[in-house]
Amino acid sequence: MALAFEQLTNTKIALFYDPAYVGTGGTLGDEGSEVKASLEDLGHSVKTFAGTDIESWANALEGVRVLHIPMLRAEPTLSEGAKLILKLFVSQGGTVVFHSTYQDYGDQKGADLINKVFKTQLDEIVNTTSSSATSATSGTTFAGITPLPDNDGTDAIAKGSLPSFAEALFTNASGDATVAGFQYGLGQVIYLGWDWYNSLPAPGVQNSAWQNVLQASTSLTDGNPNGVTIHGTSKNDSVSKKFDSTDFDDIFYGGKGNDKAFMRGGSDVLLGEKGKDKLYGEAGDDFISGGKDKDKLWGGDGGDYFLFDVKVNKKKADKIFDYDEDEDMMVLYASYFPKLSLGEMTSSDFGKYIDYGSNGVLKYDGKKFAKLQSGSLDIDQTDFVIIDA
Repeated sequence: MALAFEQLTNTKIALFYDPAYVGTGGTLGDEGSEVKASLEDLGHSVKTFAGTDIESWANALEGVRVLHIPMLRAEPTLSEGAKLILKLFVSQGGTVVFHSTYQDYGDQKGADLINKVFKTQLDEIVNTTSSSATSATSGTTFAGITPLPDNDGTDAIAKGSLPSFAEALFTNASGDATVAGFQYGLGQVIYLGWDWYNSLPAPGVQNSAWQNVLQASTSLTDGNPNGVTIHGTSKNDSVSKKFDSTDFDDIFYGGKGNDKAFMRGGSDVLLGEKGKDKLYGEAGDDFISGGKDKDKLWGGDGGDYFLFDVKVNKKKADKIFDYDEDEDMMVLYASYFPKLSLGEMTSSDFGKYIDYGSNGVLKYDGKKFAKLQSGSLDIDQTDFVIIDA
């Protein structure tokens, strides 16, 4: 895998631009406006959007490969569906760039959003010195950028809080990261420590190598996960937690056999495809699809997403053995659940089309599509989201 492998030029970028959370007034100190102007000055087309619901985020990310979230004056409370859309966007190869939060608005709003969505523990602190490129920039779009000044409004991620799978791309004299990134699935999450106060274009006075960093962050990975990609065969394959999977973001394609796959840490993607599979996500926020046959699924620790992306067939309904109504979610693909409205499931749709029996059986419009480990879970509309694949 490689962070920031492919530079994008003159591309369409989604920019979170909700005035409830971002400075959008178009004047000095409206950092959202200044990021927008800088991206446009670099030749990109900027698609702004507002809202914290799944529909807003799904529409915004359609047709783009890069999302920028500028300095947050208040932390948006994203719906669970919006978080899912953001995770899917990145895991499928997209890039999300977070900008730091100036201290007058309270510490760490951007870093906190990263922590909540991607389950990191980043600690954002005030930066006080210039920063230089690390060896991790070699071979990336950040290579060759001159040292970054300590512009007004620059923060950093404390070096001890970066996860092992992250890269510190630029660090200050204390070793804290003013620019950092990590891979998530096939995509990447980038942190920029400057909040873009008083930047280009005019009347900005803080034009510097940070503008080159902004351009470099508008990039893609090499298209490989930071874990391993495993392709099954037409036979009954077995993926061992000890020898085959990793603690990073692995991808498993089952193929045609009756497969058994054990993952480890990381946000893994398990696609059973054909055959009666047994899929174990284990630790991490995993995406699990049994595929076309009667499968047995375990999410393990973390907030997992169980994907129902095939035609409903009661004879081939999957069974989930450890569904956690507080952390996990069931994702229904609209083409196979056509009577449901897109987005987070409404209480009316749940009452009308979903039946959860005392034996754990889940039915859509009278047809069994899954079975949970128990019929006594607190299942309601908040456990479902409907997406347009």
